[in-house]
Amino acid sequence: TGDLHLQPGSRAIDAGTTPPFNWPDLDGNARPAGGGYDMGCYEGGSGPADTTPPPQVSEPRVGDRPDDEGGAIEIDWRGYSPPDDFKEYRVYRAASDFSSISGMSPVATTAAVSHIDTTTIDGTDYYYAVTCVDWTGNEDPSVQAAGPVQSSNNNSPPAPGPVTGLLAHDTPNDHGGSIDLDWSGYSAPADSDHYNIYRATTSFSDVSDMTPIATVDDASQTTYSDATTTDGTDYYYAVT
Repeated sequence: TGDLHLQPGSRAIDAGTTPPFNWPDLDGNARPAGGGYDMGCYEGGSGPADTTPPPQVSEPRVGDRPDDEGGAIEIDWRGYSPPDDFKEYRVYRAASDFSSISGMSPVATTAAVSHIDTTTIDGTDYYYAVTCVDWTGNEDPSVQAAGPVQSSNNNSPPAPGPVTGLLAHDTPNDHGGSIDLDWSGYSAPADSDHYNIYRATTSFSDVSDMTPIATVDDASQTTYSDATTTDGTDYYYAVT
């Protein structure tokens, strides 16, 4: 292989076509260096090497990816105007805020103006920054990171609806101290695991701060006998 640099007086100098982007030559020299682009991969002139990085990418927009099963965060920097010699964007991530990517490795490179990071752990804080890189490899190490942001599972199945049709009555033919519960008319979801039984001496509509008096571990069982009652005392029951 020989030297592909153009020699002085070459007819290929200034004889090339104008490319769609203002890329430097393989030596990093700005193009064009004369009255036009030179043919080939080297510019025959001696223009200065390009050492100017593209403008800084402003703080990107970040957020949990909606309607997914977790483990993904969306990063978006639409509105940024890349330079003519644009090559790629690099996405950086850290567990704490940062303002420089020196010593860091990107988690992704892309030519698009958005990225979905599918390597996150739900409930963990992340910070993201994006840089723009030109064909010479120039990259501004100063960044504006966005965060904290967390991924989460947005497709969790909804909680089962309230157990309706609950019947409560004194246990027949016993010696007292027992009340039977029956919710056999309730249609439980296919993924039901167990039922919780709640009791109070006054009417109630919320069990958030209550402790169940019993758990029915078999979701196919729709009856329960409360044998811890005191005869003559009013009781109210709910099943979830």
